[in-house]
Amino acid sequence: MYSRFSVFYVVTLLCALVGCGSSGSDTNSNNTGGGNTSKGEVRNQSMVMSSSDQICSEAATTGQRPDLDYMPPISSPRYPSDSGPNIVVDAGHNNFHNIRNRYCMFAMSLRADGYRVNENYDALTSNNLAQTDIYVIANARPSTDQTADETFSESEIEALKNWVIDGGRLMFIIDHPNFLEGSVKLADALGFTVIERSALIPGKPVPYQFDKDSGLLKDHAITDGTIGQPISKFTTFSGSAFWAPDEADILLQFPENSIGRRLIDGMLIEEDISGALQGAVLQFGLGKIAMFSEAGAFTAQINIRGLPMGMGHEDASENSLFLLNVMHWLALN
Repeated sequence: MYSRFSVFYVVTLLCALVGCGSSGSDTNSNNTGGGNTSKGEVRNQSMVMSSSDQICSEAATTGQRPDLDYMPPISSPRYPSDSGPNIVVDAGHNNFHNIRNRYCMFAMSLRADGYRVNENYDALTSNNLAQTDIYVIANARPSTDQTADETFSESEIEALKNWVIDGGRLMFIIDHPNFLEGSVKLADALGFTVIERSALIPGKPVPYQFDKDSGLLKDHAITDGTIGQPISKFTTFSGSAFWAPDEADILLQFPENSIGRRLIDGMLIEEDISGALQGAVLQFGLGKIAMFSEAGAFTAQINIRGLPMGMGHEDASENSLFLLNVMHWLALN
């Protein structure tokens, strides 16, 4: 009988070879339209719509899919319904996680806390970012006619970087190989170095627990109760790792002897990633960035074996609170 780690190891290798979970139903072409918008409304003639109509609208019923039975544990919302900051989730870069499908419980959790949640299918410009309080990018990927470096254009990277410097707030989420390559160039422009490997903790089964007792979950306003409820642990489901600028605040840090693995030309390549990060936050000019390298931890899904993963997993009881605290930190002036 295979252990959970052995099963994950096999799946990781397959992911590196063929890409896990991709399907025609979630492949979105990039659009470059625009249009003037009013505060609190993200609009394009055809491709940008209010999430109130679109959340979970394309939820798959097989494969890796949203856990539609998940209930966000929010008894006292931070904001009255649909009156909080405007969170816009990227959908214009072939995102594997979007609010219509696998990130719909990410969106539902934030709406339950009073945030407005919308999606953007347009290319990033200073005009559409100006209508946004917090922008979220999760698992952006190149389309079939793009290289990884073309996922975000030079003008998009410049627009996003300048928007954050001028006070914008960005939650930037990547994952393991085949879901991170399209974000490497953007991460580099923001000062983060992506380790293009699947991150593993030898001897530890997935999911991984970053907790205060082990020191892998760090003290910060996001975790110590200064913002929202105190967090004692955060659970992730593999992913990758990264290095952050020296001035960043570490939230999630891999222990000694952690390794990064990837199949390259049929060979399994390993490197030591001891001390690398899976979560960090950064004051960037007048704005803020929250960077994470595992996407599933911030939503509730059913995996390909029909088991809960993410916020609905039995070991991830504080993940939803962690998400809310991250958003509260981003929203604060």
